[in-house]
Amino acid sequence: MDIYTTIASTIREKRKKLGLSQDDLARLVGVASTTISMYEQGERKPELTVLKKIADALSIPLAELINIEIPRDNLNIALRSQNLDFDEVEKVKDYISELKYQKRLKSGTKPNKMRARKEASKLLRELKITEAPVKLSVIVNYLEIDPIVGDENILKKTSAFIDLEDKLLVYKDSDPVVRKRFSVAHEIGHLVMGHDVKNDIFNIDSTDPREIEANMFAAELLMPYDWVKQDMQKHSMNIDGLSRKYWVSKEAMGWRLFKSDALLLA
Repeated sequence: MDIYTTIASTIREKRKKLGLSQDDLARLVGVASTTISMYEQGERKPELTVLKKIADALSIPLAELINIEIPRDNLNIALRSQNLDFDEVEKVKDYISELKYQKRLKSGTKPNKMRARKEASKLLRELKITEAPVKLSVIVNYLEIDPIVGDENILKKTSAFIDLEDKLLVYKDSDPVVRKRFSVAHEIGHLVMGHDVKNDIFNIDSTDPREIEANMFAAELLMPYDWVKQDMQKHSMNIDGLSRKYWVSKEAMGWRLFKSDALLLA
């Protein structure tokens, strides 16, 4: 039994156990009853957002609905052994990524900001980068990341994303340079920190522990604590001057100074 057949049978079994008709479940989920029927017959493969709604409607955890045993070896090989095509493999990887994230949230795991800072500082030391602006091209080459300009139609909601397995970093070329720099540094953070993410939408105010860590990594990589502290205390530089020197946006520098919990300059 493949993954989608398992999902289909679980939906059908749990729905009947609750005494719900396909129409009932469709109303709770916000889809047509014919869509529920196709899910249960395995004729249509539900998106992750719909699966979440179905799990909520059936009062079960998403993990129970998906019921995927996460392989310990190469994930792509494990999934393709089930005769899934590329799009199906990517969809199941999304399922698995969400399960891991939910498990992390349930365990009460908090973002490790200090580790994020240390990893960024370590990278700068290894490359002997000692002055601003930090040249991301040097870091990208060192980590053997393959950067490519992405399709603007695909990158509508995000400036960049990284394929962690293939080290492929896709970015939007039309964005301002300062935005591209922070977005790329953020994605490098996901790689260095070993996060399990896929095509995340960059948001500096995200509450996702992985995103918080990646934001902190990017801040320390582009605006190292010691450098910025010295510029503020010895050279009396303001946000405008700092943002020009470090080649970041004023918004990013402001976040670094006042919201990242990084600079305690009192």
